[in-house]
Amino acid sequence: MNNITSNNTSCSATDVFTKAEAIAWCSAFSLISVLIVTGNLLTLAVFAIYKKVRKNFFFIVINMTCADLLIGAVSLPIYIFKPRTTIFNAIFSVVCLQASITFAALISCERLYATCWPLKYRTLSGREYAAVIVLAWTVVLLSSAILSVLRVFVSKVAYFSFWVTYTFTLTLIICACTFGIWRTFQLHRRMSSIRRNKALQSRRLTKTLMLISLLALLSWIPIIIMNTLEAISVSANKNIYYLTVLLNVSNCFVNPVVYALRISEFRKSLNFLWRGRKSEIRNKNANGGRSNRASALTPVTQLKSTTTDFEVLDTKL
Repeated sequence: MNNITSNNTSCSATDVFTKAEAIAWCSAFSLISVLIVTGNLLTLAVFAIYKKVRKNFFFIVINMTCADLLIGAVSLPIYIFKPRTTIFNAIFSVVCLQASITFAALISCERLYATCWPLKYRTLSGREYAAVIVLAWTVVLLSSAILSVLRVFVSKVAYFSFWVTYTFTLTLIICACTFGIWRTFQLHRRMSSIRRNKALQSRRLTKTLMLISLLALLSWIPIIIMNTLEAISVSANKNIYYLTVLLNVSNCFVNPVVYALRISEFRKSLNFLWRGRKSEIRNKNANGGRSNRASALTPVTQLKSTTTDFEVLDTKL
Protein backbone atom coordinates (compact mmCIF):
# COMPACT_ATOMS: atom_id res chain seq x y z
CA MET A 1 0.00 0.00 0.00
CA ASN A 2 1.21 3.42 -0.85
CA ASN A 3 1.71 4.60 2.70
CA ILE A 4 3.16 1.34 4.00
CA THR A 5 5.44 0.47 1.15
CA SER A 6 6.77 3.93 0.57
CA ASN A 7 9.85 3.19 2.66
CA ASN A 8 10.53 0.00 0.66
CA THR A 9 10.54 -2.08 3.83
CA SER A 10 8.32 -4.57 5.62
CA CYS A 11 7.57 -5.34 9.21
CA SER A 12 9.71 -8.45 9.01
CA ALA A 13 12.84 -6.64 7.91
CA THR A 14 15.48 -7.14 10.57
CA ASP A 15 17.41 -4.05 9.46
CA VAL A 16 14.43 -1.88 10.42
CA PHE A 17 13.05 -3.47 13.58
CA THR A 18 14.36 -5.49 16.45
CA LYS A 19 13.10 -9.08 16.62
CA ALA A 20 10.53 -8.21 19.31
CA GLU A 21 9.26 -5.22 17.31
CA ALA A 22 9.05 -7.28 14.13
CA ILE A 23 7.01 -9.99 15.87
CA ALA A 24 4.70 -7.41 17.45
CA TRP A 25 4.04 -5.53 14.22
CA CYS A 26 3.61 -8.68 12.12
CA SER A 27 1.15 -10.05 14.69
CA ALA A 28 -0.81 -6.81 14.71
CA PHE A 29 -1.03 -6.58 10.92
CA SER A 30 -1.89 -10.29 10.66
CA LEU A 31 -4.78 -9.86 13.10
CA ILE A 32 -6.01 -6.80 11.21
CA SER A 33 -5.81 -8.76 7.95
CA VAL A 34 -7.98 -11.59 9.35
CA LEU A 35 -10.55 -9.13 10.73
CA ILE A 36 -10.70 -7.24 7.43
CA VAL A 37 -11.26 -10.39 5.39
CA THR A 38 -13.87 -11.82 7.78
CA GLY A 39 -15.91 -8.64 8.16
CA ASN A 40 -15.94 -7.71 4.49
CA LEU A 41 -16.68 -11.25 3.31
CA LEU A 42 -19.74 -11.26 5.58
CA THR A 43 -20.80 -7.94 4.09
CA LEU A 44 -20.49 -9.29 0.55
CA ALA A 45 -22.32 -12.49 1.53
CA VAL A 46 -25.28 -10.54 2.91
CA PHE A 47 -25.40 -8.38 -0.19
CA ALA A 48 -25.16 -11.37 -2.55
CA ILE A 49 -27.73 -13.60 -0.82
CA TYR A 50 -30.45 -11.19 0.32
CA LYS A 51 -32.04 -9.04 -2.36
CA LYS A 52 -33.80 -6.90 0.24
CA VAL A 53 -30.54 -5.10 1.08
CA ARG A 54 -29.66 -4.37 -2.54
CA LYS A 55 -30.67 -0.73 -2.54
CA ASN A 56 -28.92 1.73 -4.85
CA PHE A 57 -26.83 3.44 -2.19
CA PHE A 58 -25.46 0.08 -1.05
CA PHE A 59 -23.72 -0.37 -4.41
CA ILE A 60 -21.32 2.42 -3.44
CA VAL A 61 -20.77 0.76 -0.07
CA ILE A 62 -20.10 -2.59 -1.74
CA ASN A 63 -17.44 -1.08 -4.00
CA MET A 64 -15.65 0.27 -0.93
CA THR A 65 -16.08 -3.15 0.71
CA CYS A 66 -14.38 -4.83 -2.26
CA ALA A 67 -11.43 -2.44 -2.05
CA ASP A 68 -11.13 -3.04 1.71
CA LEU A 69 -11.32 -6.81 1.21
CA LEU A 70 -8.48 -6.75 -1.32
CA ILE A 71 -6.33 -4.82 1.13
CA GLY A 72 -6.85 -7.45 3.82
CA ALA A 73 -6.73 -10.52 1.56
CA VAL A 74 -3.89 -9.61 -0.82
CA SER A 75 -1.97 -6.48 0.03
CA LEU A 76 -1.40 -6.98 3.76
CA PRO A 77 -0.32 -10.66 3.53
CA ILE A 78 2.20 -9.84 0.79
CA TYR A 79 3.46 -6.92 2.82
CA ILE A 80 3.82 -8.99 5.99
CA PHE A 81 5.68 -11.95 4.51
CA LYS A 82 7.81 -10.25 1.85
CA PRO A 83 11.06 -8.78 3.20
CA ARG A 84 11.07 -6.20 0.43
CA THR A 85 8.31 -4.36 -1.38
CA THR A 86 7.38 -5.68 -4.82
CA ILE A 87 6.28 -3.43 -7.64
CA PHE A 88 3.04 -5.41 -7.90
CA ASN A 89 2.17 -4.91 -4.25
CA ALA A 90 3.06 -1.23 -4.37
CA ILE A 91 0.79 -0.54 -7.37
CA PHE A 92 -1.96 -2.91 -6.21
CA SER A 93 -2.05 -1.33 -2.77
CA VAL A 94 -2.14 2.18 -4.20
CA VAL A 95 -5.25 1.27 -6.21
CA CYS A 96 -7.03 -0.37 -3.24
CA LEU A 97 -6.35 2.41 -0.75
CA GLN A 98 -7.17 5.16 -3.24
CA ALA A 99 -10.43 3.34 -3.98
CA SER A 100 -11.29 3.08 -0.28
CA ILE A 101 -10.89 6.81 0.45
CA THR A 102 -12.48 7.79 -2.90
CA PHE A 103 -15.65 5.79 -2.20
CA ALA A 104 -15.77 7.16 1.35
CA ALA A 105 -15.87 10.64 -0.19
CA LEU A 106 -18.47 9.48 -2.72
CA ILE A 107 -20.69 8.18 0.11
CA SER A 108 -20.48 11.63 1.71
CA CYS A 109 -21.50 13.33 -1.53
CA GLU A 110 -24.37 10.88 -2.07
CA ARG A 111 -25.74 11.52 1.43
CA LEU A 112 -25.40 15.29 0.99
CA TYR A 113 -27.44 15.08 -2.21
CA ALA A 114 -30.04 12.86 -0.52
CA THR A 115 -30.32 15.30 2.40
CA CYS A 116 -30.39 18.61 0.55
CA TRP A 117 -32.36 17.57 -2.56
CA PRO A 118 -34.55 14.65 -1.41
CA LEU A 119 -37.08 14.93 -4.25
CA LYS A 120 -34.43 14.83 -6.96
CA TYR A 121 -32.64 12.06 -5.07
CA ARG A 122 -35.69 9.80 -5.25
CA THR A 123 -35.60 9.97 -9.04
CA LEU A 124 -32.06 8.57 -9.29
CA SER A 125 -31.89 5.23 -11.06
CA GLY A 126 -29.51 2.32 -10.79
CA ARG A 127 -28.02 3.31 -14.15
CA GLU A 128 -27.03 6.71 -12.78
CA TYR A 129 -25.42 5.07 -9.74
CA ALA A 130 -23.52 2.73 -12.06
CA ALA A 131 -22.24 5.67 -14.12
CA VAL A 132 -20.97 7.45 -10.99
CA ILE A 133 -19.27 4.28 -9.74
CA VAL A 134 -17.53 3.78 -13.11
CA LEU A 135 -16.40 7.41 -13.01
CA ALA A 136 -15.05 6.92 -9.47
CA TRP A 137 -13.02 3.85 -10.52
CA THR A 138 -11.70 5.80 -13.51
CA VAL A 139 -10.46 8.53 -11.17
CA VAL A 140 -8.93 5.90 -8.87
CA LEU A 141 -7.07 4.15 -11.69
CA LEU A 142 -5.90 7.41 -13.23
CA SER A 143 -4.58 8.80 -9.94
CA SER A 144 -2.94 5.45 -9.13
CA ALA A 145 -1.24 5.42 -12.53
CA ILE A 146 0.10 8.92 -11.94
CA LEU A 147 1.36 7.91 -8.50
CA SER A 148 3.09 4.83 -9.90
CA VAL A 149 4.82 6.87 -12.63
CA LEU A 150 5.95 9.46 -10.10
CA ARG A 151 7.21 6.75 -7.78
CA VAL A 152 9.23 4.87 -10.40
CA PHE A 153 10.38 7.55 -12.83
CA VAL A 154 10.37 10.89 -11.01
CA SER A 155 11.09 11.24 -7.32
CA LYS A 156 9.92 10.39 -3.85
CA VAL A 157 9.07 14.04 -3.17
CA ALA A 158 6.86 14.26 -6.27
CA TYR A 159 5.14 11.01 -5.33
CA PHE A 160 4.31 12.10 -1.79
CA SER A 161 3.32 15.60 -2.91
CA PHE A 162 0.73 14.26 -5.36
CA TRP A 163 -0.51 11.62 -2.90
CA VAL A 164 -0.96 14.14 -0.09
CA THR A 165 -2.73 16.60 -2.41
CA TYR A 166 -5.13 13.97 -3.76
CA THR A 167 -5.94 12.42 -0.39
CA PHE A 168 -6.22 15.76 1.40
CA THR A 169 -8.69 16.93 -1.26
CA LEU A 170 -10.87 13.90 -0.60
CA THR A 171 -10.77 14.48 3.16
CA LEU A 172 -11.84 18.09 2.57
CA ILE A 173 -14.78 16.82 0.51
CA ILE A 174 -15.80 14.54 3.38
CA CYS A 175 -15.55 17.45 5.85
CA ALA A 176 -17.54 19.80 3.60
CA CYS A 177 -20.29 17.22 3.03
CA THR A 178 -20.48 16.47 6.74
CA PHE A 179 -20.87 20.15 7.54
CA GLY A 180 -23.49 20.55 4.81
CA ILE A 181 -25.54 17.62 6.14
CA TRP A 182 -25.26 18.88 9.72
CA ARG A 183 -26.35 22.35 8.63
CA THR A 184 -29.34 20.94 6.76
CA PHE A 185 -30.38 18.89 9.78
CA GLN A 186 -30.24 22.02 11.93
CA LEU A 187 -32.44 23.96 9.51
CA HIS A 188 -35.01 21.15 9.45
CA ARG A 189 -35.21 20.62 13.20
CA ARG A 190 -38.46 22.59 13.39
CA MET A 191 -40.29 20.66 10.70
CA SER A 192 -43.71 19.27 11.54
CA SER A 193 -43.95 15.98 13.42
CA ILE A 194 -45.46 14.23 10.37
CA ARG A 195 -42.58 15.24 8.10
CA ARG A 196 -40.12 14.40 10.86
CA ASN A 197 -41.47 10.87 11.14
CA LYS A 198 -41.24 10.38 7.38
CA ALA A 199 -37.65 11.65 7.36
CA LEU A 200 -36.54 9.58 10.36
CA GLN A 201 -35.53 6.52 8.35
CA SER A 202 -33.53 8.55 5.84
CA ARG A 203 -31.82 10.54 8.59
CA ARG A 204 -30.75 7.38 10.42
CA LEU A 205 -29.24 5.94 7.26
CA THR A 206 -27.53 9.25 6.53
CA LYS A 207 -26.03 9.38 10.01
CA THR A 208 -24.79 5.80 9.62
CA LEU A 209 -23.09 6.40 6.29
CA MET A 210 -21.67 9.70 7.52
CA LEU A 211 -20.24 7.85 10.53
CA ILE A 212 -18.46 5.57 8.06
CA SER A 213 -17.06 8.59 6.21
CA LEU A 214 -15.94 10.27 9.43
CA LEU A 215 -14.19 7.11 10.64
CA ALA A 216 -12.40 6.98 7.30
CA LEU A 217 -11.45 10.62 7.77
CA LEU A 218 -10.02 9.98 11.24
CA SER A 219 -8.01 7.01 9.99
CA TRP A 220 -6.50 8.99 7.11
CA ILE A 221 -5.54 12.26 8.82
CA PRO A 222 -2.57 10.79 10.79
CA ILE A 223 -1.08 9.06 7.74
CA ILE A 224 -1.53 12.22 5.67
CA ILE A 225 0.47 14.10 8.29
CA MET A 226 3.20 11.43 8.31
CA ASN A 227 3.46 11.36 4.53
CA THR A 228 3.56 15.15 4.44
CA LEU A 229 6.61 14.93 6.67
CA GLU A 230 8.05 12.35 4.27
CA ALA A 231 7.43 14.72 1.36
CA ILE A 232 9.51 17.45 3.02
CA SER A 233 12.19 14.91 4.04
CA VAL A 234 11.45 15.01 7.76
CA SER A 235 12.04 11.56 9.23
CA ALA A 236 9.72 10.19 11.93
CA ASN A 237 10.04 7.44 14.49
CA LYS A 238 9.37 4.15 12.68
CA ASN A 239 7.06 2.82 15.41
CA ILE A 240 4.92 5.97 15.30
CA TYR A 241 4.82 5.74 11.52
CA TYR A 242 3.66 2.12 11.55
CA LEU A 243 1.11 2.93 14.25
CA THR A 244 -0.48 5.46 11.90
CA VAL A 245 -0.40 2.86 9.12
CA LEU A 246 -2.10 0.33 11.41
CA LEU A 247 -4.77 2.90 12.24
CA ASN A 248 -5.23 3.59 8.54
CA VAL A 249 -5.82 -0.04 7.51
CA SER A 250 -7.92 -0.73 10.63
CA ASN A 251 -10.67 1.35 9.06
CA CYS A 252 -11.14 -1.46 6.53
CA PHE A 253 -12.70 -3.76 9.15
CA VAL A 254 -14.49 -1.06 11.15
CA ASN A 255 -17.07 -0.49 8.41
CA PRO A 256 -18.77 -3.93 8.67
CA VAL A 257 -19.04 -3.41 12.44
CA VAL A 258 -20.83 -0.10 11.83
CA TYR A 259 -23.19 -1.78 9.34
CA ALA A 260 -24.10 -4.47 11.87
CA LEU A 261 -24.66 -1.99 14.71
CA ARG A 262 -26.48 0.74 12.82
CA ILE A 263 -28.31 -0.77 9.80
CA SER A 264 -31.17 -2.99 10.91
CA GLU A 265 -31.56 -4.68 7.49
CA PHE A 266 -27.91 -5.67 7.53
CA ARG A 267 -28.11 -6.88 11.13
CA LYS A 268 -31.26 -8.91 10.51
CA SER A 269 -29.74 -10.41 7.37
CA LEU A 270 -26.71 -11.51 9.38
CA ASN A 271 -29.00 -13.10 11.97
CA PHE A 272 -30.97 -14.81 9.23
CA LEU A 273 -27.73 -16.09 7.67
CA TRP A 274 -26.54 -17.38 11.05
CA ARG A 275 -29.87 -19.05 11.82
CA GLY A 276 -29.83 -20.69 8.40
CA ARG A 277 -26.36 -22.08 9.05
CA LYS A 278 -27.35 -23.43 12.47
CA SER A 279 -30.46 -25.01 10.97
CA GLU A 280 -28.34 -26.73 8.33
CA ILE A 281 -26.04 -28.17 11.01
CA ARG A 282 -29.02 -29.40 13.04
CA ASN A 283 -30.52 -31.06 9.97
CA LYS A 284 -27.28 -32.92 9.29
CA ASN A 285 -27.16 -34.22 12.85
CA ALA A 286 -30.87 -34.93 13.17
CA ASN A 287 -32.28 -38.45 13.53
CA GLY A 288 -34.45 -40.13 10.92
CA GLY A 289 -37.71 -38.92 12.43
CA ARG A 290 -36.70 -35.29 12.41
CA SER A 291 -35.31 -35.66 8.89
CA ASN A 292 -38.62 -37.08 7.70
CA ARG A 293 -40.53 -34.26 9.33
CA ALA A 294 -38.22 -31.69 7.76
CA SER A 295 -38.60 -33.31 4.35
CA ALA A 296 -42.38 -33.11 4.73
CA LEU A 297 -42.19 -29.35 4.24
CA THR A 298 -43.24 -28.60 0.72
CA PRO A 299 -41.35 -26.05 -1.40
CA VAL A 300 -44.40 -23.78 -1.20
CA THR A 301 -44.32 -23.84 2.63
CA GLN A 302 -40.60 -23.10 2.68
CA LEU A 303 -41.07 -20.23 0.24
CA LYS A 304 -43.82 -18.72 2.41
CA SER A 305 -41.61 -18.95 5.49
CA THR A 306 -38.69 -17.26 3.74
CA THR A 307 -40.93 -14.57 2.29
CA THR A 308 -42.36 -13.80 5.74
CA ASP A 309 -38.88 -13.37 7.18
CA PHE A 310 -37.93 -10.94 4.43
CA GLU A 311 -41.14 -8.97 4.86
CA VAL A 312 -40.33 -8.49 8.51
CA LEU A 313 -36.77 -7.54 7.59
CA ASP A 314 -37.96 -4.95 5.09
CA THR A 315 -40.20 -3.09 7.55
CA LYS A 316 -37.32 -1.66 9.54
CA LEU A 317 -34.12 0.13 8.55
